Amino acid sequence: MTVKESSQIKIEKICDLLKSQALEPASIEAKHLISEAQRGAKEIIHRAEKATEKMEREALSKIAVEQKAAYVALQQAHKQALEALRQDIEKKIFTPALHAMLVATTNDPLPLANLINILAEAVQKEGLDTNFSVVVSAKVDISAVNNALIKSVLESLKAKSVEVGSLEGGILLKMHEQKITLDISEQAIRELLSKHLRKDFRDKIFGEVE
Repeated sequence: MTVKESSQIKIEKICDLLKSQALEPASIEAKHLISEAQRGAKEIIHRAEKATEKMEREALSKIAVEQKAAYVALQQAHKQALEALRQDIEKKIFTPALHAMLVATTNDPLPLANLINILAEAVQKEGLDTNFSVVVSAKVDISAVNNALIKSVLESLKAKSVEVGSLEGGILLKMHEQKITLDISEQAIRELLSKHLRKDFRDKIFGEVE
């Protein structure tokens, strides 16, 4: 064996020694570190995903609550707007129309006279009062009403005639002994009819009222 061959063998042994004593343990340690790093990275990613999912759920829950609150507010605003519209239409259409119709009908002399006759006879029949007054609107033809009254009713009137008052239509029958007034004025009739007709009016105009 030559000196050159002997040196070559020594170098190879040194390399084998370095490989077994340094490189291989370092490689194993590196693999271990990589494996630990991978596990750590997976754990970090897993935690991040969980945290993200939690934040997403919380955000969605908050959005849902806000959406529900907004929806409820919109529903309430919608109902209030509709009710305001209904009231405005009632005020501008229903109430004036009803008022105009009642003023016309409750100032018609013949129906008024018939009503006075019926009420007066009922009062007299019950023996409540034989001396009473009847007040009508200034829009009524007084003479036409008096001419249509039954003679006994006309003679029972305190003023021997119907009297003019501030009401817009209808009559006020005043029983003086009992200090009672039967209010069958246009206003009283309108208030009574409004209670019963308003829902029908709303049903016809707006559909079924909630």
